[in-house]
Amino acid sequence: MGHALRVGTAAIFDSVLDGMDPEKICRDLTDIIKIRAVQDFSPSEAVSFVFLLKKAVRGELGEEAGAPGLSAELAEFDAEVDQIALFAFDIFVRCREQVYALRVNEANRSVAGVMKRLDRVAGDER
Repeated sequence: MGHALRVGTAAIFDSVLDGMDPEKICRDLTDIIKIRAVQDFSPSEAVSFVFLLKKAVRGELGEEAGAPGLSAELAEFDAEVDQIALFAFDIFVRCREQVYALRVNEANRSVAGVMKRLDRVAGDER
C-alpha cells in the first residue's frame, strides 16, 4: 500500500506539473484507490491523500508560498488538486460498487450451493 501511494502520488504530481491529463491522472489514481476500496476506509479517508498535495507543495515553498506572485498559481494548483480529488472519489465509488457486486455474487453462489445440498438431502430422505 505504501509503495503504491508513493509511486502514485509522485505520478499524479508530475501529471499536474505537465498539464493535467485527466486520463493519465485517473490511471494513476486507480492503482491507489483500488487498494483503498477493498480496505475499510470511508470515502473521505480513501481520497484524503489527494489534499495532502496542497500541504506538501506549501511546505516545500515555505515562506515563498505567501509571495504575491505565487498566489494566482497556488489558487490554480489548488483547483487542480480539488479536481483530482473529485476524480478519486468517482473512482472510489466505482471500485466500491465492484467490491459489493463481487460480495453479492459470492453470497448468491454460496446460497445456491446450500440449496443444491438441501435438495440432495431432501431427495435422499424421500
